[in-house]
Order: sequence, then structure tokens, then C-alpha cells
Amino acid sequence: MSDAQIDVLRALPHGTSRGPAEIAAQLRLSRPTVSNLLGAMETDGLVERGPDPSDGRRVAVRASARARELFDRFDAVNTALVTRVSRELDDADRAALDAALPALERLCAVLTDPDAAPSTTHEDVP
Repeated sequence: MSDAQIDVLRALPHGTSRGPAEIAAQLRLSRPTVSNLLGAMETDGLVERGPDPSDGRRVAVRASARARELFDRFDAVNTALVTRVSRELDDADRAALDAALPALERLCAVLTDPDAAPSTTHEDVP
């Protein structure tokens, strides 16, 4: 799977569905780009599209079982890699990473959910 496909799957957690416009907004991509990406992913059996249960005029997209399996394997391999490589760091570096994790998790939340961004101005940013 490509990085873009991984990003789409991250935007579609297990058991959820979203419209293409929602996915485009979350990923900060144009609608045509997401539409093309979803078309290719549907052809590859990675997503399923159907009518939105709350509004039959809209399309809802969800990850297929095959995509969830591939994504889980991708995530497991990446986790194992980070774990293995982090063991090669010295204690000070590991402690620094541990201390940084809460801030990195907040950063990730803001990047994946623009509505969760804390309100700041440029003056607030060092």
C-alpha cells in the first residue's frame, strides 16, 4: 500500500465510514485527488463505497476487511521496527523520547483532526 492509501485507512478507523469530502478535509487533500485515490483503492478491494445510511444521496466509504488486515500488518511491522531501533539508543535518548511522547501525541491529534487544534496565534508560537 502507498503512503496515501495508509493515510486514507487511518482516516477510516475500524467500524467507521466517512464521505469522500470528509476524508479530503481530514487529509488536507483536494476532493478530486481523494476521489481518484478511493477509486483505485476500491478497484484493489481496499475500500467499499455505498449509500450513506443517514442520507442516501451521499456516499459513505469504509475500509474493507482486507484493508484492515493489511493495515494491521503494516502497523505491527512499523511498531516492531521502532521498538528494535529504540533499543539501540542510549538511556538518555530513550528518556528524552519518553518525555516527548505526550507532546508528540498531541501534535498527531492536531494533525489528524484540524478541529482539535488549540487556538494559538503566531505570537504564541516561539
